[in-house]
Amino acid sequence: MKILIHGKNLELTGALKEYTEAKIEKATHHYKDIVKEADIHLSIEKNPRVSFQTAEVTIFANGTVIRAEEKTENLYSSIDLVSNKLCRKLRKYKERNNKTIHNKQFKNKDSLPIESMESNFLDKAFFKEGTEASLPEPSIKNKF
Repeated sequence: MKILIHGKNLELTGALKEYTEAKIEKATHHYKDIVKEADIHLSIEKNPRVSFQTAEVTIFANGTVIRAEEKTENLYSSIDLVSNKLCRKLRKYKERNNKTIHNKQFKNKDSLPIESMESNFLDKAFFKEGTEASLPEPSIKNKF
């Protein structure tokens, strides 16, 4: 997986880069087969009265884009929250994708012709010549 980290109005230190990479790697650990690239933007507001520090993550996964953004007063907490949000979104995407794959497989099973299904279930070798298959009479149970 390719990780790109960009900073706006702040200098990216080694510790900040390592922390961000570790959190994003942990969030996308179970989805390595889906995730191709992660683009991370860390920024600090220029206005000193507004002390928001933002973490935005965009993930490119199998032709789809998954994006998460968080603003808090601390950049490290923003990174934590955005990684949690990203993990939830990836799980949701994977579950939604698997449901469509499973539905397609079941539709293919149901689309078999009736003749082939009957031949699979009713093997004529089990029946004797001149007899017909019949169901037993239903029994009625009464509770006392």
